[in-house]
Amino acid sequence: MTKTSLKKRSIPALIILIILAFCCQTALASNGQPWIETDSRIYQGEDIRVRFYNAPGYSSDWICIVPEGAPDTEAGDYKYMPEGVRQGVLTFRSPRPGRYEARAYYNYRTGGYLVSARSRFKVVHPGQHPSPDRGYHEPGPPPPPPPPPGHRGQCIDQCRDDFQAAMAGCREHSRPGYQRRCERQAKEQERRCVDWCNYR
Repeated sequence: MTKTSLKKRSIPALIILIILAFCCQTALASNGQPWIETDSRIYQGEDIRVRFYNAPGYSSDWICIVPEGAPDTEAGDYKYMPEGVRQGVLTFRSPRPGRYEARAYYNYRTGGYLVSARSRFKVVHPGQHPSPDRGYHEPGPPPPPPPPPGHRGQCIDQCRDDFQAAMAGCREHSRPGYQRRCERQAKEQERRCVDWCNYR
């Protein structure tokens, strides 16, 4: 057998391996780990919306808000997720100013106080201009799996509603430098959200 014929045979095998690797990555992304995120990193007294993804859907799944650094056994302000729901939003009242963490506990009856996902945020006094907190922000989680078929339009509408609310919050700040930065962040968040809705 010549080297040329070996090279010709290895090219189709290499292509098949690349295709298989791509398919496996797509399958892993769509069956990703559970995670949660808040709709903002800094709040000024408004309600806190916690989005959850890839929840198992048990009746004992719940999310709580506790001070950052609190033991995992502290329940804080908590709400149960609807049974059978794998992704959605829970809304909490804003606590007093400070640093907080939203925590998800999935299948609590079996796992107990085992935190399945977390998301940090900060609450400041109303009217206070939040200063950038460079050491605080974490890299975002991987993109969530695509929404179920038929829900894309509803998903994009929610992105646009969130964007309008974020822009209204940006306009409330009097400092022009902060307002422009806030608006840029809101636009980028909307773009990511719409991309996520279109992701298939």
